[in-house]
Amino acid sequence: MIKVRINEVNYEVPPNLTILAASRFIGVEIPTLCYIPGLEAIGGCRLCVVEVTGARSLVTACSTPVTENMEIFTNSSRVRECRRTTLDLLLSNHDKNCFSCSKYGMCEFRTLCAEYGLEETSYPADEPLKPLDTSNRFFVRDPNKCILCEKCVRVCKEWQGHGAIWLSSRGYKTEVTPAFKVSAQDSECVSCGTCLTVCPTGSIYPKELHLGSDMSFEKIETVCPYCGVGCKLNLHVKSNKVISVSPANGPANHNLLCVKGRFAYNFINHKDRLKTPFIRKRGKLIPATWDEALDKIKKAYIKIDTEYKKKLFISENCAEKISEFNNQSNSIDNKYKNNVNNDLANNINNSFKNNINGDVDNKLANYKNILNIDTLKDGSPFAGLSSAKCTNEENYLFQKMMRSVFKTNHVDHCARLCHAPTVAGLAMSFGSGAMTNSISEISDMDVIFILGSNTTETHPVIASKMRQAKQKGAIIIVAEPRRIDLCREADIFLQIEPGSNVALLNGLMKAVLEEGLEDKSFITDRTEGFKELTEMLETITVEACADICRVSADDIRAAARTFAKGDKAGVFYAMGVTQHSSGTEGVLSVANFAMLCGKIGKSGCGVNPLRGQNNVQGASDMGAVPTDLPGYQKVAVDSNIQKFEEAWNTKLPKFKGKTVTEIMDEILLEEIRFLFIMGENPMVSDPDLTHAEEALRNTEFLVVADIFMTETAALADVVLPAASFAEKEGTFTNTERRVQLLNKAISSPGESKEDREIIQEIVNAIGGNWNYSSSSQIMDEIASLVPIYGGISYDRLKGANKNYGLQWPCPSLNHSGTKILHTSSFTRGKGKFIPCVYKSPAETSSVEYPFILTTGRILYQYHTRTMTSKSEGIEEIAGKNFVEMNPSTATKYNISQGEMISIFSERGEIEVNVRITSKVKEHILFMPFHYAESAANVLTGANLDPISKIPEYKVSAVGIRKIN
Repeated sequence: MIKVRINEVNYEVPPNLTILAASRFIGVEIPTLCYIPGLEAIGGCRLCVVEVTGARSLVTACSTPVTENMEIFTNSSRVRECRRTTLDLLLSNHDKNCFSCSKYGMCEFRTLCAEYGLEETSYPADEPLKPLDTSNRFFVRDPNKCILCEKCVRVCKEWQGHGAIWLSSRGYKTEVTPAFKVSAQDSECVSCGTCLTVCPTGSIYPKELHLGSDMSFEKIETVCPYCGVGCKLNLHVKSNKVISVSPANGPANHNLLCVKGRFAYNFINHKDRLKTPFIRKRGKLIPATWDEALDKIKKAYIKIDTEYKKKLFISENCAEKISEFNNQSNSIDNKYKNNVNNDLANNINNSFKNNINGDVDNKLANYKNILNIDTLKDGSPFAGLSSAKCTNEENYLFQKMMRSVFKTNHVDHCARLCHAPTVAGLAMSFGSGAMTNSISEISDMDVIFILGSNTTETHPVIASKMRQAKQKGAIIIVAEPRRIDLCREADIFLQIEPGSNVALLNGLMKAVLEEGLEDKSFITDRTEGFKELTEMLETITVEACADICRVSADDIRAAARTFAKGDKAGVFYAMGVTQHSSGTEGVLSVANFAMLCGKIGKSGCGVNPLRGQNNVQGASDMGAVPTDLPGYQKVAVDSNIQKFEEAWNTKLPKFKGKTVTEIMDEILLEEIRFLFIMGENPMVSDPDLTHAEEALRNTEFLVVADIFMTETAALADVVLPAASFAEKEGTFTNTERRVQLLNKAISSPGESKEDREIIQEIVNAIGGNWNYSSSSQIMDEIASLVPIYGGISYDRLKGANKNYGLQWPCPSLNHSGTKILHTSSFTRGKGKFIPCVYKSPAETSSVEYPFILTTGRILYQYHTRTMTSKSEGIEEIAGKNFVEMNPSTATKYNISQGEMISIFSERGEIEVNVRITSKVKEHILFMPFHYAESAANVLTGANLDPISKIPEYKVSAVGIRKIN
């Protein structure tokens, strides 16, 4: 600590602070209009000037460091006069019409003017008002209220990494504009709203904020409901309505948001929200009461459960007779034909006819199918799809309901369609399937390797952190089939073929070994299986891998060399790695590469899968998968089953459950008859949509709980109105394993209910006795059963950990959470090298299907558009689907920009607009999957990864034709 004297009072403050920081440390406020915490001070506004004894002139507090025994005056008459003059000059060029300003009553500049007694300026300027820029769909730029503090310019460049705006012209003509003074809509602006957040005046204001005469609103901090970054944000609430959103200083986002988090909140109070249950009568969905809806579910459950148990009863009790019967002859068919009315039939009839209401006679005609003991003991007619958009507590209750009440392990969620290979692959290599490092480390990395992730569009805030690192000198490597936005910052761009990830990673590892850049001590001390890896790599060459990927071998070597030599080097990947028939092997190869270079267990390194939805990590943690109980405790392990049976006081099924795509198959085989879907929309997100639609339409009983009447809900027998994220308390777990608390901001519309309440009411309607009264009570139960969540409680999340949440594993209440995994040892002990030989995708191009279609996400939409389609601004920018096509391909087929074409695969055909771009190679087409109207997943197939069962969305063979 050093001694300073401020306003004639002695203090001690930490060293290396500026006068502004030191003053704030002791609680003395100094005004400023240009200062931005975390960025280098520029002293531009001159309002933070202070008087320092011995200094010849006033100094700016934001840029002047404190020194031992410095004497400072922050509010002397000399200081106040200087500030007043500065404000007077700023006011001279400022529009005085404050009453119509969106920041009226909240304007920092006008508040300071009032404090210093300025109502009018002493320097009136006779300049005409400049025109407003209203071209951006979400906010307006008013140059007449701008005081040229440069805050917006600086955060756009230094925080977001875009540099979409700057100061143009000179003197009185100086203003903030996009480059070359184009409109905001025509600029590189991505509508993140960060400029709006820091603006101290009304120069930038949102179009849709209407406070009216009452300027008051409540600010509720919560967590963004979109991608897996886990951004903290504030909901501004007035009259039980969310009127705007602002960023909060969360550990993942640090006051940043993307366009969706900042502006796509309209769905919360949208007129189309479900407000009452619906039940199907005579083929139509009609409004109903909760009692009617629950009664319909109860009756369907009893009917299906009773019929299944009768079927199971017959098979189990006839087993001995059938076995005896089969042993009497080598030919079952012949024996059956000769003995249909003999002892077997008579014995069965006599023994069981009363119990099964005379049903045996009919069933005997097809006894070989219905009396298949193994099949019946290894299944259930009930299945459920949980949700990555719902809270941890709700996902926990959902899988508990399916297992303990419906007695089925047929429970899954959308992680099966995005990061199931991550869970499987990283568990095999490391022992746990999650991001090893933290988002806060990204901006300090030396080397960033982005593989199979269009990060700027799918995880914009993480991309901003990457650009911050680039500004500090980091090297960026991108490996993608498309030329994505981050390629502008990339030092090395490898435009690989879709489905060639394993070949690329093998080539990178081969290059590392050839140059002797492997981390020998890490490999020796902390891994196993290295010999097997090297033996496999001896069979390949870098050149052969480059040929498969269709990139330069020299570029592969340069990328390998750069990554291996980096002190802080991390790999970031998403569905470009996982959504393949070799997706798990792609993840294993990423793990192999990171271990080979020793980039695990260290700050700024690691294997970092980027989760696509807000709580896909949490839903996986909670056991919403067929193979795992909560906390990745395997169903196949008897001691795990026993643990949960004791805790839940019930018997649990032990059979292997079905995945999302397998559930659809089982429905068409009439093995699964009852399906409950919570907050998911497989009618858009599933592969081979024609097949998925057939399954959903043929489900004997379908229940959907959601906030809108989605394409899937429209097919249901019962639709239940659910609460949005703004209407519930609970927790989300983001992509870096951080558990964060949601705070309820408004009440739910109509008769809609939180999903945890819906689950409990269904359980109790069919004979259960659940009495959870709060989400915190559910979290306490989770903590008692899930070791990695053992130290997480609402008291901690609302208390000392309120601002930062807790990263699992957090095994006890005195544990502070885990920022970096595998620091001293891997979860499984030693990391395991698992060599993977490249396999080509399940589909390849042909004469009939000469193109490879790859799918993905875009910035201005989210998943199946259930939420983003309710934002007029989002829809205006990106309301229709498109396909990207190389200019050479367009020329060859005589296709024009914006033309509608037909794209077809062996599974279906759609019509879509063309965008001609050099982002894709000649034989590649790219299409977003968000749009139900021209759904890309009509074309994609269900070629599954054999380990994780994920479909190969990224490689589909297609053809194109012009529409006459």
